[in-house]
Amino acid sequence: VEVYSNTKKVWCLGRVTKVTPEGPSIVFQLPGAADDDWMEKVVPIEKSASLLRRPASVPSSPQAGGGAGGVGPGGVASPAWSS
Repeated sequence: VEVYSNTKKVWCLGRVTKVTPEGPSIVFQLPGAADDDWMEKVVPIEKSASLLRRPASVPSSPQAGGGAGGVGPGGVASPAWSS
C-alpha cells in the first residue's frame, strides 16, 4: 500500500500491520530513510480514500529495486524502496 505523508508531502510505500477500530495501522519509510528508519501511523477510516492507494508496482523480493533491503518492524524483511 502507499500512504501519503502529510509532513513530507510525498507518497511512501508501506505495509498494513493491523486494523484498528480507528483505521489501518501502516508502517512505511520516507524516501532516503535508512533501512531501520520506519514511521508508523494509523490512518483514520474517513481519510483512507485520500491517504492510501495501491502502489503502481511492488518489488517482487526484498532485494528488488537494487537497494540493500533490511529488517522492518516486527523483524519482517523489508523491500528496498529507494527512489
